[in-house]
Amino acid sequence: MESQGRHLLIGNSNDDPAVAADYWRMFREHGVTEIVYATVYHHEVTDTLPGGNFRFVLVNCYSDKERLPTVLADEREGGRLQAAHLADLGHRNIAVLTFDSALMVTSLRLDGVRSELKSRGIELPKERVIEAISGSDSFQQDHAFESAVQLLRGEDRPTAIICANDQMAMQVFGAAAEVGLRIPRDLSVIGFDDFKMISAKLHPGLTTIDLPYFEMGREAVRRLLKGGSTGPSHSTTIPTRLVERQSCAPPRAA
Repeated sequence: MESQGRHLLIGNSNDDPAVAADYWRMFREHGVTEIVYATVYHHEVTDTLPGGNFRFVLVNCYSDKERLPTVLADEREGGRLQAAHLADLGHRNIAVLTFDSALMVTSLRLDGVRSELKSRGIELPKERVIEAISGSDSFQQDHAFESAVQLLRGEDRPTAIICANDQMAMQVFGAAAEVGLRIPRDLSVIGFDDFKMISAKLHPGLTTIDLPYFEMGREAVRRLLKGGSTGPSHSTTIPTRLVERQSCAPPRAA
C-alpha cells in the first residue's frame, strides 16, 4: 500500500457492534475513505455497514440493498469438489455436516454437493444432511461432535462425511475415535477452508477445500485501487481448489 502512497489501518471487531462502532469512528477521524470489509463466512451484511463517505469492496460477504463491489469464493464449486473427490474414490453412502441452513454459504455448497452426486446417480437423503452448527456470529451452537457420533453409531453408517469447515472435520475425527473407527480406513473425512493449523496438523492430514483468502484480499485491494465498480461485473468470484492429504480413501467394501 505504501508503494501506492497510501497507508493501511486494520480492525477486527470479532462481531461486536460496539467494537465495530469504535473502528468506524477511528477511520473517520483519520480520513479513511476506502474500506475492504471482510467477514469470516459468506453472508449478507447491509445492516452492519455504516453510512458516510466510505467506499467499500466487500470480501466473503454481499449486500442485497446496494450494488457494492464484491469478492467471493466459488462456494458452489467447493461443494462440488468435495462430492466429486469422494465419489471418485467410490463412496456412495455420504453424509454432510453443514452450517446453519439460513446462511447463503450453506445453500451454495449444498447445491454443489447435490448436483455433483445427482450427476453420478448417488442419492443424498435428507436425513444425511445435518445442521451441525446452528445460529451465526456470537450465537452459534456447535453440534458437530454429537451429530457425527450419532451418524457413526447408526446401523447404516456413512463411509464418508463432508464437513462445512476444518474445525468441524476435526470434531468428526474425535467422533470417529470415540466409536472406534479409523480414518481413512473406516471413514473418509473432507473439510473446507484449508486452515493449516488444523488441516496440516491432524493425523492423518485432512483433505480439504482451499478457501482462497489471500487471493480474495488481493483482488479486493486491486478493485479499490482501480476505483471499484458498481456495474454488471461488480462481483468477482475466486476459484476454490481441492487440497488432497490422507483423510480420504476408497470405502473398505470396495
